[in-house]
Amino acid sequence: MKQVPRLHVVLRRSRRTVVWFAVPTAATALLLWTLPWPWWVLLIADLVLVAWAFWVWRRLMPQGLPGGLEALTLDAERQLRLYFATGFANEATADASVSEEGIVAQVLGSTCLGDAFLTLVWRSEALHRLRRLERSQTLFLLPDMMSADDWRRLRVLLQHGREN
Repeated sequence: MKQVPRLHVVLRRSRRTVVWFAVPTAATALLLWTLPWPWWVLLIADLVLVAWAFWVWRRLMPQGLPGGLEALTLDAERQLRLYFATGFANEATADASVSEEGIVAQVLGSTCLGDAFLTLVWRSEALHRLRRLERSQTLFLLPDMMSADDWRRLRVLLQHGREN
């Protein structure tokens, strides 16, 4: 059986995130103003919508943010290692397994692969045992966050990788 090499991807900031988050948020905020509500209710609804969109953006697109994801490594068994910027390990857990070596996680079957984007759903048993992350976590990845070859290889590994 041929050994499949691990894929290590260093993530870069994406310019497409503005399109994926700001445009639908702005369209929804404008659409709210067609409702027959008082202006102050519509303003509060818009502020809540913008706050929610910012929270989602920070959760799904942590690249370039303090404590954000800098790189990831994926192997053929869909074992994932996530490397975060300085600060995440100290905030999330004091466990030694979450240090410069990254967080070891398993890619879940609910990962969604598409041509324009992919949502990488993962769960770390070490963090789950520490009760820091009770549920699975999601990363939203776009093609411009990595080289075209890394994007292709990542999609192939996720699609054809062996599940435990």
